[in-house]
Amino acid sequence: MAHVPTLDLVSQSDNEVRGDPHLSTLLDAFCLKNGLVVIAGSGISTSAGIPTFRTKDGLFVQLKQTYRLKCSGEDLFSADVFKFPDRAAAFLDMIRQLYGQCKEAEPTPFHLLLQSIAREGRLLRLYTQNIDGLDTRLKELSTTVPLTATNNAWPLTIQLHGSVEFMQCEKCTSVVSLSPWAHGEDDLPNCTGDCAQDRRRHDMRIQLRPAVPGRLRPRISLYNEEPYDSQAISRVIDHDTNILSPGPVIVVGTTLKVPGACQLVRNLAKKAKANGSPVIWIAPDRPSSNLKGLFTLIVLAQADTIAAKVLARTAKTAWDIHSLLDWRQNPDDLERMQILVRWPPVGGEEYAPSYAEEDAIQEGSPELLYQFWSDRGGRTEAIIQKYPSLNGRLMFHVFKIRDQIQSRYQVQWVGYSDQEMTWESAEYMHQVAPECVLAYQEKRNI
Repeated sequence: MAHVPTLDLVSQSDNEVRGDPHLSTLLDAFCLKNGLVVIAGSGISTSAGIPTFRTKDGLFVQLKQTYRLKCSGEDLFSADVFKFPDRAAAFLDMIRQLYGQCKEAEPTPFHLLLQSIAREGRLLRLYTQNIDGLDTRLKELSTTVPLTATNNAWPLTIQLHGSVEFMQCEKCTSVVSLSPWAHGEDDLPNCTGDCAQDRRRHDMRIQLRPAVPGRLRPRISLYNEEPYDSQAISRVIDHDTNILSPGPVIVVGTTLKVPGACQLVRNLAKKAKANGSPVIWIAPDRPSSNLKGLFTLIVLAQADTIAAKVLARTAKTAWDIHSLLDWRQNPDDLERMQILVRWPPVGGEEYAPSYAEEDAIQEGSPELLYQFWSDRGGRTEAIIQKYPSLNGRLMFHVFKIRDQIQSRYQVQWVGYSDQEMTWESAEYMHQVAPECVLAYQEKRNI
């Protein structure tokens, strides 16, 4: 079996991994690639104070110690938990506490990274195993409960295991907020939705016994029971694997112990590899042996470490683009443009030219994009229309160097005609517009 490359950000320092080509693969996936599919676990929420489940100091271990359980903490998440009063009481107390923790917590840097990628239109889907709701709290990562398509489009975030924010009737499937119960009585409430309507209808027909309303319970999928929204989730997975074309598949903050999530990753990984896209594992520990051969890159790191490195990369490249080389239509959306970017070195590391979304370049380097389209005779009006405040700033941006006499350059400015060119010192031009100097020298073979 082929060796799977590993990028170790746990034990290696920044200096040790600088220049590692696998770091480039990782950052390119987050910064430049389209069609990202992310399968996330509780590891992306730990920095917000939300406990993981299966680690040695995770929630399952804590539950067993806190409630002095004779069973394992994992047994509290079994479908038969309500058959045992002591387990049910511990489970509901834990859910109430977890609900409070989640409400007080804030999305982590990794959540915000996913939000940014979604805003750029590069996130195809987020499959979350988390029940904390930190992701769906962000507008760009919102979902529907129950899971439904809107205008024939599924929400960006798919909750595989439900959410601590909701309760659902065991009988009529009505969904309500968990908040009233979390701040009220200990016992689970009866449904007041369709079940209550059925009861009133039966009350009006004296010959029938009044219907018993269903019981509301936390809308969290338990082991050994069919997950909530299972049919809808299956349709989304089928849509993403057989109709859409997934790009990089990122598995982050999970051990993939749940069979359904593991099979989901296998299906997506197969399609991603066929498309030539990477399949990346991100967690402090290596994947288990039954996952061998599934990933093209193993990254040992906390999720927020990745978010910090991506932020450092994007903060550098968004404003410090070396030059724009070419353009094309986005293969996934022909109404959008992508620009071929030559990136500057970051920390001594060279990056190959690659395509980036025009919108992202327009936000970070609008003057450079204006110059790029001016050279090609179009699309400049759209930039001014979208960013009218740039009008004044653009007047003082170098458009092109036209000529050189000794140590002075003849400069044409953005927004000014050929008759309004000025002569500027070479020293000044090297400071304010080095890319223009380089372009002029390359053109003249200097």
